[in-house]
Amino acid sequence: MPTLSGIIASLNEGAVLGDEQIAMLGPHRELLVDTLFGKYYNLCRRGKVFIHSTVVAGVAIPVSTTVTPVFGIWNKADSGRIVVPLIYTSQYVSGTAIQTGVGLSIVPNTGSGVATAAPISAITEVSPRNALLGLGDSPRCLGFSTGVLTTAGTWFYALGMNTFTGAATVPVNTAGLSKHDFDGTLLIPPGNLVLVTGNAASGALYGQTLIVAELPYSG
Repeated sequence: MPTLSGIIASLNEGAVLGDEQIAMLGPHRELLVDTLFGKYYNLCRRGKVFIHSTVVAGVAIPVSTTVTPVFGIWNKADSGRIVVPLIYTSQYVSGTAIQTGVGLSIVPNTGSGVATAAPISAITEVSPRNALLGLGDSPRCLGFSTGVLTTAGTWFYALGMNTFTGAATVPVNTAGLSKHDFDGTLLIPPGNLVLVTGNAASGALYGQTLIVAELPYSG
C-alpha cells in the first residue's frame, strides 16, 4: 500500500502525461479526487486554454438582434478544433447603464471566410492569450472586436447575470462579481460564431473575459 509520504513525494517529482498512478479509494470504494490547483489546471498546464478579453475600457453589450457584434468567438469551419467555454466574467467600466440580462447568441453555418453574401460580411479578429503565459498552443479560434452579420444571430444561452440601471455614481441593482462557469454545458464545433448579447443594449461599457479550451476535433 502506498504511504502518505510516498504520495507526497510523487507530487514533488511531477509526472509525465500518460504515467500510470495508483488511484485512492474511500471507505465505500469511491474514487477520491483532489483538484489541487483547480479543475482547469490540467488543461491550462497543457497549453489548451485561451483568454479572450475586450479592451480595458470595455464595450457596450449589444441587444440580441444586433448585426454588429463586438465581443465573442468565431470557430471557423476549417479550424479542426472544438471550443469548450469555461468561464465568462464581466465588470462595469463606465457610462450610464440600462438594465439587461446578459447571455449568448449564435450564428451557425458560418463557413471560414468573409464575404458580402456570407453570414459574416466583415470582422476585426483579435487573437486570445494562452493561459500558459508565453507558452502553449497557438489559437485557431479567434475573438473579434467588430463585426457585421448578414443576419442577426439567435439568442440561446442566458448567463444568469444582469447589468444595473443608472450612472456609476447612483447605480441601482448593482451586482457584485459577475461570473459564469459553463461546467461543460456548452460545446462550440467548427462553423459557429458565438457573441455576447443582452435582451436590451447595455448603454454602459463593460470589460469582459471569455476563457475557453481548444481541443482537436474531427467531426
